[in-house]
Amino acid sequence: EAHLRTRVGKNFVATSGKEMLKFQDGQGMKKMFYNCDDHMYRVGDRSLPFGLQWVGGSDWVILHRDFVHYLVTSDDALVRGLTNFYFYSIMAPESFFHTALFNSRFCETFENDNFRHINWNKGKHTGACSCTRSIDWCGCSPHNI
Repeated sequence: EAHLRTRVGKNFVATSGKEMLKFQDGQGMKKMFYNCDDHMYRVGDRSLPFGLQWVGGSDWVILHRDFVHYLVTSDDALVRGLTNFYFYSIMAPESFFHTALFNSRFCETFENDNFRHINWNKGKHTGACSCTRSIDWCGCSPHNI
């Protein structure tokens, strides 16, 4: 609580740091996707629009209401462009908010934290789910610290 009192007006988004090129490739940001009939189709390659700082990281974010209000009500070129770009993206929550924050007037409100600890360990005695599939998100539930 004391920690948050000193950070009024801040937006908490954890970024991937120096690994952004690896993140962009791994998250398919340079691919175009389209959702149709409950299926996600990769429809082609694309390049990231020039002139923006493309940022990504955790999809667990804590956003200040002023920034959210800006995203929801703004009609500026940044928000329109990002909305259009991410309409054809997969896993948009892992970079939309980060990129909008870094490239908007709210950039100085960035805090590289999201107050989440995610238990990625799978198994009976780890506290996470025990799914055995190689790719699943059942172990992604946050554990508050």
